[in-house]
Amino acid sequence: MVGFMRVVSGVALLAGCVGVLPGVGSSASQASGEGRALPAASVGGTPALGQVQQPLAAGSLRKATRLEVGQSDLVLPLRNSKVLAGTVTYSDGTRDGAVQWASSDEAILSVDAVTGRATALKEGQATIIASVIGDASVRVQIQVTVRSEGAQDVLVRMGETAVTLVPGQTRQLDAVIQDSNGRQGGNLVWSSSNQLVAVVNATGLVTAVTPGIASVTAASQLDPTRRASVQITVVAP
Repeated sequence: MVGFMRVVSGVALLAGCVGVLPGVGSSASQASGEGRALPAASVGGTPALGQVQQPLAAGSLRKATRLEVGQSDLVLPLRNSKVLAGTVTYSDGTRDGAVQWASSDEAILSVDAVTGRATALKEGQATIIASVIGDASVRVQIQVTVRSEGAQDVLVRMGETAVTLVPGQTRQLDAVIQDSNGRQGGNLVWSSSNQLVAVVNATGLVTAVTPGIASVTAASQLDPTRRASVQITVVAP
């Protein structure tokens, strides 16, 4: 290849091409920044040689580790509302309320996805799902029962409020759920305060075990706060 080069005031001429020699130039060009090497450009998002890649901010690596809503079940009277709230805990120890809300059955219970306001629309049961905004895998559920405004009362119909048995003896208890409008029906949950004295099965059948006193309770499955009890006294034969 035939060519020539001469330098005139810091300008290189090579085969008719004009360019600025790095680090070479007149005092005027150096003062203005001309003739200096430009920073290397990155290609495809990868820093070029000589560039330093900035580390990611620690906050950008945090992950939601826990979501708390303060309750796992809720009884809500028909046409009433309740605002729910949740707290998200992150891997860096910080917390916030970045929670979104949803209902499993909008016909029974509607819920505002942003504010967490739940509104009872129809009697029945529905599930509220609370999840972390940006990470729906971190979630909790709240079981909600919507009941009529008439309070339910559990009535034990036995003709007596106390029963005396001997060990091994049984007695069938009878209970019914009735609301203030006179409607009856619903599932009961039976329990004994002391199973060493008396046990009770799912239908209300009590069996005396050893001498002592126990309280057998029938509670509404939909609203466990509605209940009634019978005192069971077990005496030696």
